[in-house]
Amino acid sequence: MTQPLTPPVIDWEEPPIPPEDLIFDDGEPLETHRHRKAMNVLITLPNCPSKADTKV
Repeated sequence: MTQPLTPPVIDWEEPPIPPEDLIFDDGEPLETHRHRKAMNVLITLPNCPSKADTKV
């Protein structure tokens, strides 16, 4: 005779819900012009062919 499987007991608490009134802007821009240019380069890199993609 087999006994029915019982679900394991999980011994942890729910994480607290974060507040909804978090500060999201301090009036300063997040990126400088230099950072934005660097992000644009990083965004376009995956679309650029590499030497491994070319046949010799």
